[in-house]
Amino acid sequence: MKPAPDESSIRASLQAGMAHHDAGRLDEAAAIYNQVLAASPGRPEALALLAGIAHGAGRPAEAVELLTRAIATNPGVAAYHHRIGLAFEDLGRFDDALLAHANGIALGDAPGARAGFGRSFAFARRMPRDSRLLALVVHAIAEAWIRPADLAGSAIGLVRASPTVHDSIEAAQRGELGPVAVDGLLGRREVCDALSHPLMLSILENAQVCDWGLERFLAALRESLLRAALVGADRPDLLAFTCALARQCFLGDYLHSSTSEEMAQVATLSQRLLRAANSGEAIAGTALAALASYAPLHSFAWPEGFAQRAWPAPVQALLAQQLIEPRAERELAASIPRLGAIDDEVSLRVQRQYEESPYPRWVRLPSNPQPTTFEAQVRALFPAIAPPARGPGGMTEVLVAGCGTGQESMDLAQNLTQARVLAIDLSLASLAYAKRKTMESGIGNIEYAQADILSFESPRAFDFISSVGVLHHLRDPIAGWRRLVAALRPGGIMQVGLYSELGRRGLEPARALIARNGWKADPGGIRHGREAILSDPQFASIATLRDMYGLHECRDLLFHVQEHRYRLDQVKSIVDSLGLETLGLAVPALVAQAFYSRFGPGHTGDFGAWDQFERANPDTFSGMYVIWLRKA
Repeated sequence: MKPAPDESSIRASLQAGMAHHDAGRLDEAAAIYNQVLAASPGRPEALALLAGIAHGAGRPAEAVELLTRAIATNPGVAAYHHRIGLAFEDLGRFDDALLAHANGIALGDAPGARAGFGRSFAFARRMPRDSRLLALVVHAIAEAWIRPADLAGSAIGLVRASPTVHDSIEAAQRGELGPVAVDGLLGRREVCDALSHPLMLSILENAQVCDWGLERFLAALRESLLRAALVGADRPDLLAFTCALARQCFLGDYLHSSTSEEMAQVATLSQRLLRAANSGEAIAGTALAALASYAPLHSFAWPEGFAQRAWPAPVQALLAQQLIEPRAERELAASIPRLGAIDDEVSLRVQRQYEESPYPRWVRLPSNPQPTTFEAQVRALFPAIAPPARGPGGMTEVLVAGCGTGQESMDLAQNLTQARVLAIDLSLASLAYAKRKTMESGIGNIEYAQADILSFESPRAFDFISSVGVLHHLRDPIAGWRRLVAALRPGGIMQVGLYSELGRRGLEPARALIARNGWKADPGGIRHGREAILSDPQFASIATLRDMYGLHECRDLLFHVQEHRYRLDQVKSIVDSLGLETLGLAVPALVAQAFYSRFGPGHTGDFGAWDQFERANPDTFSGMYVIWLRKA
């Protein structure tokens, strides 16, 4: 009979293997783990460690097989479920990944399991009817396990699972849901319960609704709630929903069209509520929310202290969004410095657009950052590349050139340790939004400044510069790019995002329709153009784009004052002229696997190979090219 393996020697072997593993000596580590398995078949720690090596080497199927064996032996380790979830994600098996990450959360909330659950839910094809998973989805949106906007589409699919709500949404999309029918729906208990469900509230409060049918249904409900408010019908049972709907309308910048009759009713209601506010009378929360569903509360002259009255929690959140926060942004705008002149004619036009339409409007950033150094991030992305040496003071200096409303700059600041971020933008309205969000989050390593990249006066040299979705809006993108290269330290790394000519080809028919009809880039013109496009089946592919579901976002997508688009051979020519080395293009894992299977991992920075790949897969860069570069 074979003697049982000595536990202390096995643990010592595992420790020795992990020491090799941590030092990057993976072959030596794998040999030791296999020796452990030979002595102790099915040892879960050794299986999991071998799975980590396999996954890191681009063999997720092997990692799944090893982790399946580890879980069969010891199903109570949260990290095993999370790691197999990550491997399932890389294989495109998001339904399996969803369940694995959920198990990881249930067993002890393994680090990264919440973000993994969110990513998997966003791509899952089938959501099991499981109350545990539904509760996790609600938390994932409300607590921003990943960006709520990335979860909204899949979450709306769950909202549509209610037969009554589904049929009403479909009727609204067909234009068949009249006022009498809507009023009847709001008299039905099961409908009110569905509207007040935590999932519905979470979607409305945290992400723009990206579903044309649900949008039309919400617009019909908005009108019904307005009529109810005018006749003094308070609906405490619908207070949370009515406030969430008003917050959703604000997030989308009031993209719903309104009839002249509705606007007359809004005027009547606003006058009534302002009189009541000035005389100190009580105001029903549902009436205030009905008004806020048509126009932001900061556009009305409320008396001093109005927001500080004793309000129910849903109304307090609404007042914070539409009164308190806009006031704070106006005050912050005056404190933001300017770096260099802003006098280029095109830059001034672009600036005007984003002062009127800050982009994008968002609510929450992912709540579970896992900070690491910039050097570690570079090594993870490009193992063969030496990260740039830090500048004076031992800090990684980061520039976000074109930060918009601050999502990227805040992401970088909270995910990079020992980093100092400067975020610049043309628009003071966008910068003030970003600064308010930064202050609320307690992030202290970001400075904001107003600047035009074309005349940017850099206060210091940077180790990393990110300019994604910005240069193609300049009059002279190459001149702006050259300014950024000048601000980059030798050996520094740059991330640049540019529109693809091929990837954005599908927008041209919609832009042609807008031009033929003379729809202007003002709220009325954007609403008319957008609704015509969303109502026409020939534009079905455009209807799936998230930017179609916010007024400011739609302006950026289809009505922008300046846009350049590129082919990859043009990008290569520019990169060469600037003396930059191409490290690679950032793409999702499944796209990278498809690329590697054809060209091999050694071609990540080969523009010719990527050009061939894009021509064969023309929607690969429908968002934009995101290119990583290094300065010699």
